[in-house]
Amino acid sequence: MSENGIWRRLRFRGEFRDYQRRVLDAAEHHAADGHIHIVAPPGSGKTILGLELIRRHGSRHGSRHGSKHGDNALVLSPTVAIADQWRQRFVDNFRMNHNDSNGDNPLRSMVSDDLRRPKALTSVTYQALHAAVSEHDNRSNDDSGRDVAAESPKDRERRLLAALVDRLVAAGVRTICLDEAHHLRREWQRILESFVAALRADPRVRNDVLIIALTATPPYDANVNEWKRYIELCGDIDEEIFTPELVRNGDLCPHQDFVMLSYPTPAEAAEIRRFRIKAGDAVRWIVDGELFDKAVAAAGIAADGRQRHVPPSLYDHPDDYLALMVLMNRRDGMVPPKRLVRLVTAKRMLPAYRMSYAQRVFRFIVGAPELFGRDLSDRLKRELTRLGMTDRGRVCLLDNDRLTRKLMSSAGKLESIGRIVRHESGVMGARLRMLVLTDYIRADEKRRIGDGRPITSMGLVPIFETIRRTVDTMATNRPMDVTDGSTPTNETATISSDGFLPLIGAVSGSLTIMPAILADDINRLATARGVTPKYRPLPDERYCEVDLGSSNGVKIAIMTALVESGRLHVLIGTKSLLGEGWDSPSVNTLVLASTVGSFMLTNQMRGRAIRALAADPRKVANIWHLAAVEPGHLTFNEVGEQTMQWLDPPDDAVIRGDDFATLRRRFDCFIGPSYVSRNVESGIDRLGVFTPPYDRDGIARINAVMLQRSGRRAETAELWRKAVDDTDGRVAQAVQTDRPAPPPRMVLLLPLGEILAYIVLSQMVGLMVDFASGMVRSSARSGADFGFWPMMLICGAMALVPIGRVIMRWRAVMVPRRTLFALSCAVLDALHGVGAVSSVVSTDVLTGGRRADSVDRMFATVEETPVSDADGESALRCMAVGGARREQGVFAATMAELLSPIDNPRYVIVGREWGVRTYGVSLPCPAVFARRKRDVEALRASLQRHWTGCTIIDTHTEEGRRILLRCRTRSFLNRGGKTPNTVTTLVR
Repeated sequence: MSENGIWRRLRFRGEFRDYQRRVLDAAEHHAADGHIHIVAPPGSGKTILGLELIRRHGSRHGSRHGSKHGDNALVLSPTVAIADQWRQRFVDNFRMNHNDSNGDNPLRSMVSDDLRRPKALTSVTYQALHAAVSEHDNRSNDDSGRDVAAESPKDRERRLLAALVDRLVAAGVRTICLDEAHHLRREWQRILESFVAALRADPRVRNDVLIIALTATPPYDANVNEWKRYIELCGDIDEEIFTPELVRNGDLCPHQDFVMLSYPTPAEAAEIRRFRIKAGDAVRWIVDGELFDKAVAAAGIAADGRQRHVPPSLYDHPDDYLALMVLMNRRDGMVPPKRLVRLVTAKRMLPAYRMSYAQRVFRFIVGAPELFGRDLSDRLKRELTRLGMTDRGRVCLLDNDRLTRKLMSSAGKLESIGRIVRHESGVMGARLRMLVLTDYIRADEKRRIGDGRPITSMGLVPIFETIRRTVDTMATNRPMDVTDGSTPTNETATISSDGFLPLIGAVSGSLTIMPAILADDINRLATARGVTPKYRPLPDERYCEVDLGSSNGVKIAIMTALVESGRLHVLIGTKSLLGEGWDSPSVNTLVLASTVGSFMLTNQMRGRAIRALAADPRKVANIWHLAAVEPGHLTFNEVGEQTMQWLDPPDDAVIRGDDFATLRRRFDCFIGPSYVSRNVESGIDRLGVFTPPYDRDGIARINAVMLQRSGRRAETAELWRKAVDDTDGRVAQAVQTDRPAPPPRMVLLLPLGEILAYIVLSQMVGLMVDFASGMVRSSARSGADFGFWPMMLICGAMALVPIGRVIMRWRAVMVPRRTLFALSCAVLDALHGVGAVSSVVSTDVLTGGRRADSVDRMFATVEETPVSDADGESALRCMAVGGARREQGVFAATMAELLSPIDNPRYVIVGREWGVRTYGVSLPCPAVFARRKRDVEALRASLQRHWTGCTIIDTHTEEGRRILLRCRTRSFLNRGGKTPNTVTTLVR
């Protein structure tokens, strides 16, 4: 069959969704620059959208090259499973015009999975492209007789790349589709860039190549250079489809994220406690020794508190000096100089001791040999290494890499998984379709299946065994053992009245475990795919290990069929196999037992559960996140009193541990309904349960609330419905800052002293005027009194100065909604001025909302949002609406920097009132402006137009460091000490 004009004879079998139609209608406009870049979440139909873009481009431009092949396409994907999916979706969802149909599906002959035999649609992996241009050639000579054995790797790569491009160009390939384009990092991207450049440079192509990039998670968190390379290859983002729009249209199901916290196992907790004790002993040993005496002297600090001068290095390291004086305050016989304390802390007093200060001091001494001397720095490092307080050459007193990994992979999370399975089985019954994703297999743990011994590791097999034991416990209706020491809840009440017990299975690239009762179903499904299963019994005879051959595609297809048909209720898999690209719309519960915290992979894993299910329009998905928190505080019974004073004091106001910190970052990556604001937004605070104290009772309270809410799926659907009604589904990044508390007295009462000074001065001026008028009367021999009114006018005019300063200071320090909007407009205007934002912006400080002429522009807006249902507290939230998503992110990050406490910026912004600096109204200059002096000046001019008078101080001078310290100790931002939150929220 001739391929000439083949794309024109193809048609999509179904109907496109509204947002897909919107993208397709604008496709020709977007393709003008040779790129179409689409961002859409998992479940939005990116594959169908990409195939239709390929079809339309091929049908419009297929005959222009004079090639019999037309505009054929090469699709690149990150995995074999996704590459197979492209070919299958093309065959299943497209058809030839009825006149071309002859009974067989002719589309099967149009697809290829081999770069050596390209066809109309060639779908391969990025690895395949990389291998094609970097493979080792076993021949000693190529076809031209050239000795290839002597080729350098670069020469071989150029030769193979040229041959590949020649083959694809001859086959008519003019469209390159990059699926899951966020995978384009490092070596894959380098090879792809070379390939695209060579393809465009071929004279037969004449630079007429279309790049279609599809992704759910662009690398927004990449650095500037990585983002630039990504955009140069994929083009600017043309269209973005947001999750709320898909939920509103019914293409994604309502969903909610829940958290289950756990404590480490006793063995893991004991290891953490041993490390804490060892760290306390190390700090005591160092601080009480002569090394610390020498470090204090080298830093220029008087140990007796009688400081005569300020060490010059204090201006460059104020936080390090603060930590050093905290340790001095803790040691007997040392007195931190009050003169230096007032320079480095806003409250003019030292904070309470924490282990983090000791870690900062030791890193400071080790990392600054130019100040402390090479001998002292090296001696301290050797001593800390001897005490076990370094990790890969870095001082680590709070934790090390080994403890962090142990906590994140804690076997204590297994108890949480068991509770979730027990709870969800009781609520959902036979409708349960649960997917558990983990990192490792732990195949050596198979010997423990069914033996009842404690499980000490996290992975696919340990999770399977935990759930197997949970199901056995449910069968006997006995409460589960609670390994974290908390009070057990009455979860047996959630077991279905019909006695439902879920069937569980596990699958990875090298190990598959299934219930023996499903052997007939597995045989039937495997036979249909040309595979003969092999079974090996396990210690629990109800389960067996199944060998389905080496093809992951066959395994995935069989597992999908079992889950979709309801034969398998709980499936445990590795994230590498099922975490991306696997589609099973029936999954309604997802447990993320993975340590991955990146924006891209986390969002991909969540996509496995949020797909809509046509057979169940009321589907609601629960997504469970696991985190292990550090055990309780050490007591005097566990350590001696001398060591205890160097450990952190009890503090139940925070959840300790890197695992929860990673979880918090995860929640910044995706959005869901908020129980606080009733909006759709990102961030863990939207769950409304993370309030202290975080003792064992507090952790148990959080888990109980999570279980209760997860059982009310109808409430989740209602939250989504109320949030997305009357919106277009767009989201934007916003910066949320607490409504300011009453300003500190020193900031607002300072003008009182100035008022008194002005009164005294005005009285002196008045007396001088009265004396002058008396002289005039005397010389003129007139009885008229000219002194009273001039004196009153002068005093009144002089009083306007302090009164005006008081009014301006109140307006600046209180940061009301109007002032925050003025700052937002100033920042947006400045970002546009320096080229960080290319969209047309609209700023109007008088309206505070959408203007009639800003519909197609980027503009700033400020809104009030609740932060607590209990006491009715609210916060201010500013965001940029319109423009590209990355531009919104740049604006949000810049505003967050501007409103954060002053730390150590390159420049500091100081307010000016009547020409006088006001250090109480000081702001840090965001880094995006600090690269060039002209950009700093652009920010100052914009603030001058939209907000108030100000000056920019360079902190890399001696005088600048002094001013910076004044700003840090007087700024109202530093007195609050809270960094604004950045959230992704629905635009209303």
